[in-house]
Amino acid sequence: MKKNRLQSGTAACMAALLLSSCLNNKELEVPNWVQDNCQIASFSLKNDSIRGLAQVVFTIDQIKGEIYNRDSMPYGTVINRKIICNVKYDGPPPSAVEVYQETTKERKNWNGSDSLDLSKPIRFDVYSYNGKSVKTYTAKLNVHQQKPDSMTWLRTEKLLDTEREEQRVLEWRGKYRMFVRKAGNDLLYQSDDAKTWIASSLNGLSGKTLVLSQITVYGEAFYAPAADGLLYRSDNGTDWSIVGGAPEIKVLLGVVDSVTQSSRPSALAAIVKNSDSWHFASMNAKGKWTTGETVPEAFPFEGFGTVGYEAVFYRHLLVIAGKKRNGELSNLSWETTDGLRWVSLNHSTTAGIEPCEGAAVSFYDNQIYLIGGFNASKTASRKIYRSANRGLSWTLVNKLIVLPETFQPRGYASLLVDKDNYMLLFGGKEKHDRAVLDELWRGRINRLGFKE
Repeated sequence: MKKNRLQSGTAACMAALLLSSCLNNKELEVPNWVQDNCQIASFSLKNDSIRGLAQVVFTIDQIKGEIYNRDSMPYGTVINRKIICNVKYDGPPPSAVEVYQETTKERKNWNGSDSLDLSKPIRFDVYSYNGKSVKTYTAKLNVHQQKPDSMTWLRTEKLLDTEREEQRVLEWRGKYRMFVRKAGNDLLYQSDDAKTWIASSLNGLSGKTLVLSQITVYGEAFYAPAADGLLYRSDNGTDWSIVGGAPEIKVLLGVVDSVTQSSRPSALAAIVKNSDSWHFASMNAKGKWTTGETVPEAFPFEGFGTVGYEAVFYRHLLVIAGKKRNGELSNLSWETTDGLRWVSLNHSTTAGIEPCEGAAVSFYDNQIYLIGGFNASKTASRKIYRSANRGLSWTLVNKLIVLPETFQPRGYASLLVDKDNYMLLFGGKEKHDRAVLDELWRGRINRLGFKE
């Protein structure tokens, strides 16, 4: 591109010099290659009544003959007035320029100063200085057709087309793994695209019941606590074995990943039984366990949401809301960087969410989103909250990103974000004793899908 611009600029300078010389020396002739040049070198627009128009930068694709702005003008910009087009050329002035305006369906000669209607594309036919060549361009002014901060949600009609009591969906190696409890049996469904699923049985559990809601990916493996306190591991999601040397596991809380800027290792965080009390603990990548502080009464033991994020050269793990040991629900956010010590972020402030369990949580668009859940009356919610300060406080999202009326309130859904910046909300329950909803909701903030 730099070479092409250099050649174009050189050609323009040479043409100007040669044409100037022709005025003083009629024996000099403009070379044919200069006379044949009819390329547009730059394109800009102006209208004082259209805010920001003069700052729009246009790309000229000489091969395709297209002129357009990569960065679309803001949503709501109205192009209802004629616009001054400033066009400069690579070579000597063209012998003629004809325009075809899509709005009027008329073709006419253009003198370079008449205003044009760019509410729809315009075609420019540029005739070379000698009239022997012509190059056609289509100019288009792009304006965003969607509100950038709004989100459209779409629902699949069926996900598995089978009833199930519990469900947990995880992303693993770029693919989806759905752990399901169906008629008392645990199964794994695998998918590359969250559309087509293949079922397989879980092996090696010897009749043990896994806590599906706490299955966690650490490193390249799956970890899951059993109801009796044993910890199981699987390298593929189907074949499981007991993790030797592990303490009695009460709760798997999640993973604290490592970062390149820090020497702090990664950790699988848990709550374990130590003598007659419950303690925080963590396992490193080599399988070594370290016991931490005693678990406070206000810390949740089930029904919590977890999310990780990176800040100040550390990976942080958050546990949000959930049910405490005494059965009461929490609305607190707890944070750790090692799994051994946890801090309540909002124990002395107003959290902004009511105590709940089964809320779906994920990090999205540099904020933490919380969707749904059950309150103390066991009523399901369809509300969306988000936190811009890592769980310290929450704001109800009541416009632009709200779920449609057809979305049934629910708790215990799985929430993931895919590589294309879509939120994927799998399943969930309308009531505690109901089957999992057999559906997937998919939504994305519009600006996260805009092409650069």
